[in-house]
Amino acid sequence: MENLVDKIVSEVLNRQGRETTTIIAQPGISRPNYQREKGKERLLGITAPESGNKPGPSFAPQLNPSGTLFTVSMKPPVKINTGFTPMEENIEVKAEVRKSEITEKSFGQAKFIGVSAGNTVGYVIPNLEPDLGQYLQVNRNLRAIGVISSRIGAAVQIMAADEAVKKTNSELIRLELARDELGGPGHGVFALFAAEDVADVIRAVEIALMATEEYYQNIKNTPAGKIETHYTARAAAALNKTFGAPLNQAFGIIIGAPAGIGLLMSDTALKTAHVTPVSFWGPSVAQAFANEVWLTVTGDSAAVKNALEAAREVGMQVLAEFRA
Repeated sequence: MENLVDKIVSEVLNRQGRETTTIIAQPGISRPNYQREKGKERLLGITAPESGNKPGPSFAPQLNPSGTLFTVSMKPPVKINTGFTPMEENIEVKAEVRKSEITEKSFGQAKFIGVSAGNTVGYVIPNLEPDLGQYLQVNRNLRAIGVISSRIGAAVQIMAADEAVKKTNSELIRLELARDELGGPGHGVFALFAAEDVADVIRAVEIALMATEEYYQNIKNTPAGKIETHYTARAAAALNKTFGAPLNQAFGIIIGAPAGIGLLMSDTALKTAHVTPVSFWGPSVAQAFANEVWLTVTGDSAAVKNALEAAREVGMQVLAEFRA
């Protein structure tokens, strides 16, 4: 038994050979054998008689019954709970708005072009089924159909569609607003491009997806509501078809949600600058009962910009009150 104890004590002492231990001499035990004998006592359960030493002040080291300072602990260090949990270094934080991914994969006979901000998807059907064409009221000569569909946005995608028709030989043939926005106050959108040449429609969808990314930056969305303002120096066919915007004129869109914020933004815009209102939408069937107000305006380029800036500023002020 003693041989086994000697062996264990030796191993422990070897592992902790670098530790510094203060030794208080006791009669009958030579200094070199002191640690070995005290190790045996601990393992065999032998308790040494208590010394008459009284503990010193709380900041001074306390002597244990063996006469040594307690400098080695076999317990793991206690973790102090600071209330702060550091993030792992490898965690990747993804931004809400990601860059457009133009891929042009094929799914069946359709060409999948890519995705963009606002959960927007774009694809092309090279040869639309004639029966669907009748339901969608598509001209038989325009068999190539490009689709832009989203869950968030509407105005963003409409502005993007206008950029697409400016730069391609295609046209916006259908636009519908859906009550969606992932449960928010606004819309999703369902927009169709058409052209005789498939290449024109593919290019139109590509441009629309990239422009969606840019216009999406104009949305300020909070749990309390949202505001957005959009500007173009030259309105084209898509904005003309959707809102009645004068072609080739400066044009702006003002949106506020809930609807009361949109009304205040609209009133501020018209009082700030000399602009002409083109259309006004409130919660209605045409708006899919979205809790928003839309005002579109036209006029001199500088005046339209001033109107949008003033509307955005007052909208931000109201949203700040919601947060307060």
